[in-house]
Amino acid sequence: MDAERWALVKDRFVEALALDEAGRSRLLRSLDEATRAEVEAMLAEASLDGLLDRPLDSRVIPTGVERAPRADPDGPGPLEGARVGPYRLAGRVGQGGMGDVYRARRDDGLFDREVALKVVRRGADTDAVLARFAAERRILGSLEHPGIARLIAAGSEDTGPASGQPWLALEFVDGVPLTEAATHLGAEARIGLLADVAEAVHHAHQQLVVHRDLKPSNVLVTGDGRVKLLDFGIAKILDPETDADLTALHERTPMTRAYAAPEQVRGLAVTTATDVYGLGLLAFEVLTGVRPFPTDQGTRALEHAILDEEAPLASQATRPERGGVEARRLVGDLDVICRTALAKAPGDRYASAAALTDDLRRVLRHEPIAARAPTAGYRIRRFVRRHRAGVATAALAALALVAGTVFYTVRLAAERDRAEQARTEAEVVTETMVAMFDRDPFAADLGRMDTVSVGRFVLEQGDAAVAELADQPAVQARLLTLVAQLHVRLGNLDDALPRARRAVALVDSIGGLPSDVALLAHDELGTVLWARGDYGQAVVHHRRALLLSDALYGREHPMSVQVLTSLGNALGDVGDSSSVAESVEVATEALEIARHVHGPDHPDVAQAHNNLSGQLYAADRTREAVGHAERAIAIRQAALGDHPLVANTQSNLASYLRELGQPEEAVALYEQAIRTYRASLGDLSAHLAAPYYGRASALRDLRRLAEAERDARAALAVDAAGLPDGHPFLAYDHELIGEILTLQGRWGDAEASLRRAVALYGADADEATLADARAMLGRVTLRTGRLAEARRLLVGARPHVSGDRADRLEADLAALDQRR
Repeated sequence: MDAERWALVKDRFVEALALDEAGRSRLLRSLDEATRAEVEAMLAEASLDGLLDRPLDSRVIPTGVERAPRADPDGPGPLEGARVGPYRLAGRVGQGGMGDVYRARRDDGLFDREVALKVVRRGADTDAVLARFAAERRILGSLEHPGIARLIAAGSEDTGPASGQPWLALEFVDGVPLTEAATHLGAEARIGLLADVAEAVHHAHQQLVVHRDLKPSNVLVTGDGRVKLLDFGIAKILDPETDADLTALHERTPMTRAYAAPEQVRGLAVTTATDVYGLGLLAFEVLTGVRPFPTDQGTRALEHAILDEEAPLASQATRPERGGVEARRLVGDLDVICRTALAKAPGDRYASAAALTDDLRRVLRHEPIAARAPTAGYRIRRFVRRHRAGVATAALAALALVAGTVFYTVRLAAERDRAEQARTEAEVVTETMVAMFDRDPFAADLGRMDTVSVGRFVLEQGDAAVAELADQPAVQARLLTLVAQLHVRLGNLDDALPRARRAVALVDSIGGLPSDVALLAHDELGTVLWARGDYGQAVVHHRRALLLSDALYGREHPMSVQVLTSLGNALGDVGDSSSVAESVEVATEALEIARHVHGPDHPDVAQAHNNLSGQLYAADRTREAVGHAERAIAIRQAALGDHPLVANTQSNLASYLRELGQPEEAVALYEQAIRTYRASLGDLSAHLAAPYYGRASALRDLRRLAEAERDARAALAVDAAGLPDGHPFLAYDHELIGEILTLQGRWGDAEASLRRAVALYGADADEATLADARAMLGRVTLRTGRLAEARRLLVGARPHVSGDRADRLEADLAALDQRR
């Protein structure tokens, strides 16, 4: 491009930057096709905030900064051939908003060294630019890491064409941008490079430096496969004593918009979490060959995507034809890692670049990753797990007491035909099963065995029967699994866990046991762990059970419905977006198999509809969840009338309606569920916790606060009686009570409940889980005059709350400022 043509394109570009979107569109339509194409390309790449040091092939021209035209990327710069300090400048290799970068070699005779010499361009040497250049020198001087291009020397030229201009001599890196290098590498090599970059960024963070312009052109890969992080020109120093943002110009902070974090686009505080997001963008592009958000649809569309659209799963976005990794390699851990790093809220990302580094290296070692990635968000933590309490115990009633009974009796009958020993084992377990399950444990009439009778039998006979089977380990493992099932059914999780563990220990350590024994033992241990809140370990055992089920019966079998249901519930409660997405797939498959095996109106099909509705709810597909819940209710009511399984789905449906802004309809459904549970199971049934909690939430929404408090305390009483200390449901209960009391203005009582909630969540809970409770506790301490504590709580919760809660928090902070 010649100088005249360059001047035209540059002028139109600068003019476009000054216009709003409508004016910019009119300007572009007025240009000839060639000029319009050039300007549109520059606008697509540009940061409207300017002042970015970009590589030579960048087309960005920061507003008000001159740039010399050139015909090719290696064209001469104004100082080519000049001597700056002890260095002789060769060709220009980079150019940006405040200066040029030259390839240079020391020529004072002391020693031979090639460097990249960065010098402020004459005409751009304003006070702001010089202060920024000095800040970059201080930053680079503090960094010493093999993955960061190091500062070698710095000075200011006294004579010659660069007289008065400051300069920096940096390690010269002969490499290619990270994305270019990655296209020639396999998945493991790419992951290794990303881990090296994250490690270098963590080193900068340890020196209180945030890079905040992480992009492929600022990460080079050398010929021997080493990464080098470049260009700290817009980095920010986090030292509170020198925290002035020297990179801002006219109160605007520079960024490369296509690689900006949400907080940068909003103009909010930049922290180390900003670089974690940048690392997530790099990981996504390196692994998929594309960026997570389109950059060819204009600035407004890009900003909307950054702020409001969740990044796609890497496995779904990857483009192998553009250098991306095959989708199958990205499913699971790498999807979770990218989603966690790219979370909208800083507090939902990795806690540090080091944590991201560790997970990348775990993938290389084939170890489980530690990513929490709570991007399924507030609803999952607060409501889905609560409504799952209803799904869980009712599903157990349907599966353990129905499918489980059928499976044991049918399978054991078949075993009697195999061998004498198998026949003996089958008879023992079948007799035990008949004694426990010959009546409906949900029945309300006194002429049938009720839940209390079943419980009494287990407590009085179960352990004794297990002890008598010490010489028959196969039967012992079967019966231990059954006893554990019934303890869960009765809410005795502390009693269930050791029995389930012992059953798994038996099947894993004694050779020759039938595989179905191991299948049911692993599935039940998964259920117990899930009910206790250990969702990750529950997934491990349910996956093991599914492998055994597939090997024994194939996927099109009633047992698959049971195991897939268990796995789907556990995956949904893990809480990260990848697990939630998989839970929907698993629950959908369970429904399809149930329909195929049983027909459309079977009770097991109703249970599959019920569970799929829960997974869809967790995946923010609430309207779809409503349809499946309604279908489950219809099937169950036709078959059972007023039955706890109907109440279970009514409670779930009520949760969905409340979420959709229909609290009055939700209250009516919760009341139906509570009446059925109490009539069938008594006033102390563990099943009552979910509808009590849900109705309390709906009544709170309706501002019927006295009734809401009554139900919230009822939920707490049920949970406290049946759950182990420290279970997350107990924290949810106390938090809800505290919120209701806060709305009533009962500050002292509210404080006690909220402090209990925070304590139950514990120091290891993620910030997003704690934020609401801390924000409410901050409001309470503000009202009671403990202003220092209030400020600490509110400021700490601020990055992690949203919606109405965020508005209330800001109002509380404003009130706090007025009281200073």
